[in-house]
Amino acid sequence: MQLATLGTPEVFIVGMILLPFALVIWAVVHAASQPQAAWGSIGKSRGMWITILLVGLFFFGVVGLILAIIYLVSVRPKLDAAVRADR
Repeated sequence: MQLATLGTPEVFIVGMILLPFALVIWAVVHAASQPQAAWGSIGKSRGMWITILLVGLFFFGVVGLILAIIYLVSVRPKLDAAVRADR
């Protein structure tokens, strides 16, 4: 199948497969790159978040997308604020 021959339904399906994967990878990379002190200051576990993001993606697909959105909307801003406060 060539990309030029993909119609709207196919592009939508490919997007729905790639979007959760991309968001989870973004969330995992962000989580892994934050200092342990920032995780401690917000009372969350880096290992737990990375694990649940990856398990959610690989075993439940949509659950991984939902968890990535939760991470990026609620945990990421707290981590970023903790890192800025430590500087």
